[in-house]
Amino acid sequence: MNPDISFLHDLWDGIKAHIPKKDRLQVAEAVVRVFDENADIGAIEEHINEFDAAMQTALIEQYDIGLDEDDDEDYEDWG
Repeated sequence: MNPDISFLHDLWDGIKAHIPKKDRLQVAEAVVRVFDENADIGAIEEHINEFDAAMQTALIEQYDIGLDEDDDEDYEDWG
């Protein structure tokens, strides 16, 4: 595993118990943004199932995981 992805995993496992459940997604999103700017976690999709729901959601939103480019265009047409 990429050391940056491993560090994200270890960091999240270490801090999530100290974050109220209602705030976990917001904190996960902030952590993912910092990692996106400062680390190499571009291959995160391969490891996404190793994280809890809050971190998975944050990663999916940050990296558009699971959405094809065609899907993005379909959503734009709805508005």
